[in-house]
Amino acid sequence: MWDLSLSPALRIRGSGGTGPILEIGIGAHYLSRADFGADRAFGSHWQFGEFLSFGFPLEGEGRRSLSLRIDHVSNGGAAAPNTGVTFIGMCIRVSVE
Repeated sequence: MWDLSLSPALRIRGSGGTGPILEIGIGAHYLSRADFGADRAFGSHWQFGEFLSFGFPLEGEGRRSLSLRIDHVSNGGAAAPNTGVTFIGMCIRVSVE
């Protein structure tokens, strides 16, 4: 199963690039399958998604960061069933400037 998504995000960084980082986003997802085994059916390939991420820079310039990210993907009631899925992950980001 794969997920193709487009999720614009708002990124708020602490002062001077050394404080905490908060990201929030919402967007659209296309799943290669409308089910995830026998236990979870999404009702449609098209889904909505939102995420919240909280992290800290790993160096003074803030080019690398480590964050905890919570994602939720569901069809928002547009199709039945609407079981959706929520997952938590750790992210390491390297910004190229």
